[in-house]
Amino acid sequence: VAKSYNYYPSADCKPEEGIVYLALGLGKYIVDGAVGYAFCPEKPKTPLFGTPKDYMNNAQTKFYALNLKTIFNFANFNEENTLEKLDIGIAKKHGVLDKIASTYVPQDDQIYPGVYEEGYLVLDFGPIIKYDELPIAKAIKLLLQISQISLGYPVEIEFAINIPKEENKQAELFILQVRSMVPFEKKIDVDINKVSREKMLIYSENALGNGIHKNIKDVVYVDRNSFDLSNSTQVADQIKKINTKLMDQNRSYILIGPGRWGSTDPWLGIPVIWSDIAGVKVIVETPYKDKYIDPSQGSHFFHDMIASQVLYLITKKEGDIKWDWFKKQKIIEETEFIKHIETQKPLKTIVDGKIGRGIILK
Repeated sequence: VAKSYNYYPSADCKPEEGIVYLALGLGKYIVDGAVGYAFCPEKPKTPLFGTPKDYMNNAQTKFYALNLKTIFNFANFNEENTLEKLDIGIAKKHGVLDKIASTYVPQDDQIYPGVYEEGYLVLDFGPIIKYDELPIAKAIKLLLQISQISLGYPVEIEFAINIPKEENKQAELFILQVRSMVPFEKKIDVDINKVSREKMLIYSENALGNGIHKNIKDVVYVDRNSFDLSNSTQVADQIKKINTKLMDQNRSYILIGPGRWGSTDPWLGIPVIWSDIAGVKVIVETPYKDKYIDPSQGSHFFHDMIASQVLYLITKKEGDIKWDWFKKQKIIEETEFIKHIETQKPLKTIVDGKIGRGIILK
């Protein structure tokens, strides 16, 4: 997946320089928000992680493949019945990693392109991205530029790359889908710098979207005192039920909770799918027990959020949320891990997409 605008820029990369996510196997891996390899198409050799060891710890370890034994057995027409999630070692045995993997050597604390017996396998696409064995970065950069000019808005491209093992055959780049992202310039201009911190219930220096949501009185939040990531699947079910009730009453709400929203890994956040929280207008991502989990950009969840004009705020510090204020509000429904509250007056959420900051005001 490639995006011409990066809502979570890092290193020396700028938001308008875009972001690309690569993964071995079928695209479901990236679509579901799992960890893949990310790079900036404008600066493909710029590392987005701090150290070689960070690359190893964040590298892809599983991949999706088509199970040919079940290809004619579509139970309930569910395509996932034909997929297998396999260990990256299987791909190594098939000899498909030579051009896309590197090896981390702990003695040197370095990553070397290619697959070697000594060291640890790192799927970083180094040979084709960092060492230009294939002009993938240049091709995707050009596609993003052409698509954005054609549509007039920032774009997202889903693509596939076929790299043959035979040296005499050319690699192939397939464009699967091109779609526009919600244009910032069509939104409301806001100036968060003029708002006093005393008036803020929530403050975020890493926010997605641009504009204002107001007249929201319902807040659903995960109780950080009782919640543990081992309960994240149970929490997702509870949120789904509350979401259904609120949608039946045509009431939008603010959702607050730890880790990655929409993650397929329950140990990284709450594994909701978009239909589970379709009535939400504002999502707030909080740290988990003082541990900051990098936000996810799973393509379909991310795109649904943008298409629904949901504002997304990420908090990093304890003082970014005034929890004591939320605890004093009227409780509509309460479970072991979830609280649904209603505020006396509507809350106002403002996100300035140009500087990536967001606030919620009482």
